[in-house]
Amino acid sequence: MSHTLRQLYGAITPVELVIIDYTNGGEVIPSDETIGIFIEGVIFATVPPNKNSLGVALFPVLINGSVRLFRFVSGSPVEIPTTPGLNATISALLV
Repeated sequence: MSHTLRQLYGAITPVELVIIDYTNGGEVIPSDETIGIFIEGVIFATVPPNKNSLGVALFPVLINGSVRLFRFVSGSPVEIPTTPGLNATISALLV
């Protein structure tokens, strides 16, 4: 095996995304909405029950430019259906 590891100084930007009235298929984040930095990747935190109006843990996933919300039902990930009034605050690190 071979690899390199380096520490990046100042290359990580913490952000908060608030989704209001979630729609199945996710919240599209336009590529020109980049807050002035070049984004190579994103790391999402789990959305705890107290940070969304469903009151359960949610798992955000970035798929084709949209942030989709999932929860586990009987051990399987299931995307949240269109839910008016579903608000979620997502913390993320942009790299």
